Amino acid sequence: MQSYIYLSTYTGNDPKFKRFVGSPCLVYNAVSNEWDNDGSRGISPTFTFATADNPEARVLVLETQINNIFHYALMDLSDPELWKTLGIWKQNRGLVVVRGMAGGVSVNACGLDDESATFYEKYRRDGRVPNPDAFYRYAQSLLEHKSFEQLAAHRLEQAGGEEGVTPIVEVQILEGADVRGEGTARGALAGLHRTLRMRQPTILITFRRSHQSE
Repeated sequence: MQSYIYLSTYTGNDPKFKRFVGSPCLVYNAVSNEWDNDGSRGISPTFTFATADNPEARVLVLETQINNIFHYALMDLSDPELWKTLGIWKQNRGLVVVRGMAGGVSVNACGLDDESATFYEKYRRDGRVPNPDAFYRYAQSLLEHKSFEQLAAHRLEQAGGEEGVTPIVEVQILEGADVRGEGTARGALAGLHRTLRMRQPTILITFRRSHQSE
């Protein structure tokens, strides 16, 4: 299965998501079959916004979790196009997340509360110059250090899950924050995708978290 992740224009007709029509949504595919097995089917995911940064780059992270399965979408906080989208998400108090799987498509709303929106506005106003190369270097470093596997293991530990359960982790990098039109909501390869399993959890990075779901 090809990997893709991008922003598109939401045009669905579900009454629950009426306020999001015409606004940017996040579209990606989840490769692991675990997303669509009997234990995960029909369960609404939990979404968590977080940030990671170093002196050169800042990364916006959207975590999707069902049971012990995690997906992390990494976005460049220095990208002016992303800030346009974040402004719309702030106004709508959230966004639609479209998740492609082997068994079909899942559409969910991810809420964005006032505290998180204010925090991201502070990032936007700090005057950092767009630097996609620094973003990719930092994202690659996070992958090489297995930071998201460790973060997922820590999340399971905090939730009091069964001992010995290994998180299944998928990570994708959004290569550009331009919003595609109505006709591009499927297909098109973009981003970096890895399916990973980890054994020894250790937390290397600290994230500011904001639990969001609807």
